Amino acid sequence: EIELAAQVCGGCHTGSQHPTFDEWKTSGHFQVVEDMSPPSRVDSCGRCHSGSARLTMLKGGDPLTVTNDANVGLVCVTCHNPHQVTANPNQLRNPLSSTNYYFITTSGAFTNQYDPAINLCAQCHNHRGATWTTTSRPPHHSPQYNILLGSVGELKTGTATYQPAAHGTDIPNQCVGCHMQTKDAAGGQPAVTGHSFEVNYYNVCGQCHPSPELLATFVTSSVASQIQELKIDLDIWATTKAPAALRTKYGAMAWEYTTPGELSAGSAGPTSAEQAQIPDNIKKARYNLYLVLNDGSYGVHNGPFVSSLLDNARTWIQTELNN
Repeated sequence: EIELAAQVCGGCHTGSQHPTFDEWKTSGHFQVVEDMSPPSRVDSCGRCHSGSARLTMLKGGDPLTVTNDANVGLVCVTCHNPHQVTANPNQLRNPLSSTNYYFITTSGAFTNQYDPAINLCAQCHNHRGATWTTTSRPPHHSPQYNILLGSVGELKTGTATYQPAAHGTDIPNQCVGCHMQTKDAAGGQPAVTGHSFEVNYYNVCGQCHPSPELLATFVTSSVASQIQELKIDLDIWATTKAPAALRTKYGAMAWEYTTPGELSAGSAGPTSAEQAQIPDNIKKARYNLYLVLNDGSYGVHNGPFVSSLLDNARTWIQTELNN
């Protein structure tokens, strides 16, 4: 059903004037990152990584019944309901903005977690229940909604609850306001519908920022540098201050999660039992660091909040280095 729907939509929304389908095929939504067929995966990861599984869940069905087309990406009907007039424009299943706290996990009943009033993009682009006390692996690559609203991460006052910047409150359509900027067909060049979800145009940004491209380059470069600096500090802690058993066994990996994130080259960090030897300050710092890294915007989504997350991480690491 979902493959057929994609073919039908692509029949009209392809070409120089309406290249929606062509653009979508270049996006990350088109891709299935891993085989979604195994029952353990289609019922968990499939909630956001399999178009077939998600549509089945939205209809109240059991994703375990998705057997032959689990590896179909997110297609038109995942976001648009072609058979129902919705309260949202373009027959979208969810609104384009919201400010309520939200996340969905990969376990538990989908229907108990699903909130139709949450931003369409945020349905999947949320932190998925990440906390600093989790030691198995870093936060998933999806905390964009929570970073945008400043509702994830650790601060000196405790867990962040709501610290949005202008991008979270002043852009009417939030995510798609920047990620789906359009351009009419002209001079033999096809129209741009925004369905690649890449920010290649800065017309919207220019309404507030005189030189948005330069500003974006400055912010992302600065945050990227801070991430690398903090990673170096964590490595120094691991090789000089970590408990002797961890230093001997893991070296610079002694600060990492059991399944390390992309900041480290090793295949394994301290085991679940050994994680108890890592100070809470280091756990909070690495958590903030990976949240910022895995958000992927390097501060563009919520610059002031990201600065707070990194500043707190730096303070906690320095505290442990000075012990």
